[in-house]
Amino acid sequence: MAAVDPNINPENLFREYFGTYNKLAEHCFVDCVHSFTTKRVTKSEALCATNCLEKHFEAYGRITQKIQVYQLGKLNELNP
Repeated sequence: MAAVDPNINPENLFREYFGTYNKLAEHCFVDCVHSFTTKRVTKSEALCATNCLEKHFEAYGRITQKIQVYQLGKLNELNP
């Protein structure tokens, strides 16, 4: 398990998390919603948004795994 930095401010983590979430939501919204002629979300818009979010969450998961592996390697180098 990767070491947790005790100097990290939880407020900054939340701010970063929600900032990333907002950027992702905006990106998928801009890519998937092209018309405001109806009140309801169309099936194609919903499918597009779902696919967009799934792809991004999968990518973030892979990035997180790579970071954890890297941090574990660094931790093992410091504590042989």
